[in-house]
Amino acid sequence: MTSLRDMLKPNGYIILYKNGDIISNKKIRFYCKTPVVYQFLNDNFFKKKFDENIIFEYKVVNGIGESFILQCNKMFYVFKPFYIKKFSSFESAKEDFTNVRYKPSNGIMK
Repeated sequence: MTSLRDMLKPNGYIILYKNGDIISNKKIRFYCKTPVVYQFLNDNFFKKKFDENIIFEYKVVNGIGESFILQCNKMFYVFKPFYIKKFSSFESAKEDFTNVRYKPSNGIMK
C-alpha cells in the first residue's frame, strides 16, 4: 500500500468497486476488501462518500497524490501529496496527517 503512489505516478488512478472489480490505467494489485477513507475538512475527519458503486478511488496527477487517511486491514495509511505512510492506530495517522507536532503555538514552533 505504501508504494501505491509510486506505482501510479506520474499520472494514474485506481478505482475499487463494491462488486470487487478494480479499474486502473496501470497494472496494480490492491489488497483491501473493505477500505474506509477519511477526509479532513474544517479541522475534522469524516468518512468519504463515493459514488454509489465505488468504495475506493485514488488519483496521482503529475506525481502528486490526493490527501486522506485510508483504513485497510486493521492498519491506517496517511496519503499525502508526496508520500504514503503506514500506522497501527487512527490517532497516530491523524497526528501525522495534521502535523500537530509541527504547528506553531503562540508563534513558537513545538
